[in-house]
Amino acid sequence: MGVLEYFFITLFSGMLLGVIPGAIAQKKGDSFVAWWLFGTFLFIVALPLAFLLPAKMEGRNSAHKFCPYCSQKLAAPAQKCPACKRSQPPSAVASQSSWEKTIAASDDVAKWSGQNPPDQK
Repeated sequence: MGVLEYFFITLFSGMLLGVIPGAIAQKKGDSFVAWWLFGTFLFIVALPLAFLLPAKMEGRNSAHKFCPYCSQKLAAPAQKCPACKRSQPPSAVASQSSWEKTIAASDDVAKWSGQNPPDQK
């Protein structure tokens, strides 16, 4: 094999290894492409730095939230949605995933409407 073939094999291997710091950085909210290039050429330096990269908290502490009932954008301290006029759930309920909210909502509707079958004795 010639020098050119070794060069391309090394470059291809570096490109594959560069995906690792790129994926870690993307999960933490940073640019995949920038970290992929950094990892391609300096993998030994990029990998530890990607692990030490702090997670970006954009959007988590924002001044807005969304109504879980109608998806209207609200101010964070709002207690009632101006669009659907429903009271907002407490923050513990707001942190549930969407399927947990759906299951809880369907159980509550059945309970409130009296459609649950009577307990069998």
